[in-house]
Amino acid sequence: MLMDKKQLAALAEGRFELAFARCELRQRGTDDPHVLVGAGFLAQDKDGTLLLRMAAHEERTDVQVLKMEFSQSWAAGQIIPETDYYDLKAWTVSGVEWRAERVSPNMDYGMHGTAARIRLRRIETRGQWEHRAERATVTVSIPEELDLPWHERISTSALSGAVDKFRCDTGQFSWLAHKVNGQTTVGFSVEGENAEPAYTHFLRALKIVLGRLIEPQQFSITEGHWRATCLASRSESTTKRRLAPPVRGLRLDADDTHAFIRAFLEHSTREPLRTDAGGEGGRSELIYRHWHRILRAWENDLENSALVLSVAIEGLIKEAFASEHDVDAEFIDQLDRAKPILEKVELDKRARNCVLASIDNARAPKVRGVLRRLVEQGALHDGHVKAWSALRNTATHGETLADDDLALQAYINRFHICLDLFYRLVFVIIGYRGHHRDYSVVCSPAQQEWPIVPFPPVPPTPASAEAGPVPTGEWAAPPT
Repeated sequence: MLMDKKQLAALAEGRFELAFARCELRQRGTDDPHVLVGAGFLAQDKDGTLLLRMAAHEERTDVQVLKMEFSQSWAAGQIIPETDYYDLKAWTVSGVEWRAERVSPNMDYGMHGTAARIRLRRIETRGQWEHRAERATVTVSIPEELDLPWHERISTSALSGAVDKFRCDTGQFSWLAHKVNGQTTVGFSVEGENAEPAYTHFLRALKIVLGRLIEPQQFSITEGHWRATCLASRSESTTKRRLAPPVRGLRLDADDTHAFIRAFLEHSTREPLRTDAGGEGGRSELIYRHWHRILRAWENDLENSALVLSVAIEGLIKEAFASEHDVDAEFIDQLDRAKPILEKVELDKRARNCVLASIDNARAPKVRGVLRRLVEQGALHDGHVKAWSALRNTATHGETLADDDLALQAYINRFHICLDLFYRLVFVIIGYRGHHRDYSVVCSPAQQEWPIVPFPPVPPTPASAEAGPVPTGEWAAPPT
């Protein structure tokens, strides 16, 4: 099912409706599932959430009705069991099948049937397409105009039309965004017949480079002879959640924005599957999860954002950078000589085990040591390390912000310096080369804006050679 302009407009405005001649709800996680069958009607509530109302005409005895009403298996503080979720299949009058997995219906049981009310996060339909697509493609509709660095005109005339396209083609990947009646349509394609994993990485890169969340309400996927269309509920307002972006809008030709997306995509799709890296996406997944937490904390809690950002930096360093090169060999030798001595000392068993465990933990590379190495290699500077230490110590010891403008400004300065540190770590991991906003600079009233600088940093002049060596090639690369 392809959405026409009227349907897309209705979806964006919260007026979308779709009738189903038959719906089937099937319980998950059991060999004897509870199944409900009946007609249904899909619409949006005032918040843009997709809401399916279904009437299942089933005859039940009084005992069956009471059993269904009082058999909730939820326990306070426990994860809801799989048997409390259902899979949905629904068919329109024309026979088009829609599906939604793992839904949680609210049910009202009566003597002559059951009424179900289901809030859907997403619902999709899939069918064969008469033409075979040479490239897997995802087309997305976003119900707002994104603040992209538009750099192409929709008109072929140089003297007419608006600059309203954002386009790039790397060969393996291509994307095109353009404005349509107050909305943004994004097309993304990848070589092969599996688009969704690469599209997920593309969307994450787009969110990071814009410094905000993006929630498409409709997208279609074309792969080979198959096409799927998905509708999604409108999420809570995302327009207010913004984080200072790394490279957005630096130049009119948008090269740096495209370069960041390309680097993120290429890194994400070539790295091996790593279940120890925070999810199936490996380090790219880890980057996005940390970025998402930083964004939410910054917009919702000024003081908590310090802890979230400092911990995100620490987590990224431990996973992607710390290696045997960051181990203090002299200190490890001292620990090895101290351990047998402590094992022979007459101590209570509990105290001895605690001391020995501390020795084992001390062998691991320290985050501060890794940061120092990155400073020596030229990716960071001393100001990053000082700001991270101050921000982390304040947050972990439960200190609160003083009711003082100077203290608040100092905190905001440290936060942005650490945000710049986080972005630089991301640049190193994904191999980004281009320009970025340098948030480690404290702007003066005369300057008013953070400067634009290249990454990797330019080599120091002879007068500033004491800043340390500037590496070349694939410098500061995290270990594999």
